[in-house]
Amino acid sequence: MRVILIIFLCATAVSCKQGSRESYSKTVSVEVVNPLNESRKDVLVYVSLGDTADVGSVMVRSNEVQLATQLEDSSLWIYLDSMKANEKRTITIYYSTNPMVETARYRKRTQAVSLDDKSFGWESEKIGYLFHNDGVEVLGKKTSDMVLMGIRPDETEFYQTNVAGSARPYRFGSIGYWNDSVVVKLTHPNNTQPEIHDGELYSSVVTKFLERPAHDTIDIVARYSIQAGSRLTSYSITAPIHISTYD
Repeated sequence: MRVILIIFLCATAVSCKQGSRESYSKTVSVEVVNPLNESRKDVLVYVSLGDTADVGSVMVRSNEVQLATQLEDSSLWIYLDSMKANEKRTITIYYSTNPMVETARYRKRTQAVSLDDKSFGWESEKIGYLFHNDGVEVLGKKTSDMVLMGIRPDETEFYQTNVAGSARPYRFGSIGYWNDSVVVKLTHPNNTQPEIHDGELYSSVVTKFLERPAHDTIDIVARYSIQAGSRLTSYSITAPIHISTYD
């Protein structure tokens, strides 16, 4: 069961005068709620600071403990080790529009990589995924290190034996659609490089699939993502409202 986090933002301009917080000019108070009647581990909170300011650097604390974060433009991911059942927790985000204020770096627990013009991968410290030959392979891991950068797409059996401890990876298919009674699998264009978002706590790959059935073009955008502490991958698809016709 996945946790749903309810976030309330209240931004105020203040001076931060305690410790390293003096380098940050503003704060945002965030209340995170676990509505489940069970505790949760490895909770990733997403906060958009786009309506607040152009954020150059950030620091996050809860009960005077600094939390691991990942900042990408005005998008902020915050990692919590755990939350108790029905717990409400207030965390404070200290941020600055000055990019010269250094944001702390944390242990890398996710990765997204482009391996060649037909293959890409994404992983957490617990599992790896590899898109190759128009399908996805699930790669187990015996190490918490990020390892996909060091393999070739044709080495998955070697990877499984030496990294995961099993001989063959599990594989599932790509995107498809029904054309009358036939399933048509979309192919990944060879001339389209995936968009890689490689981060410490959250990583994703955005790529396009293209198909031209009956003189029409179907252009679909897919996002594969993973977060720290998870074996699950999120897979979202954006399809056009209409199919455009070409000559």
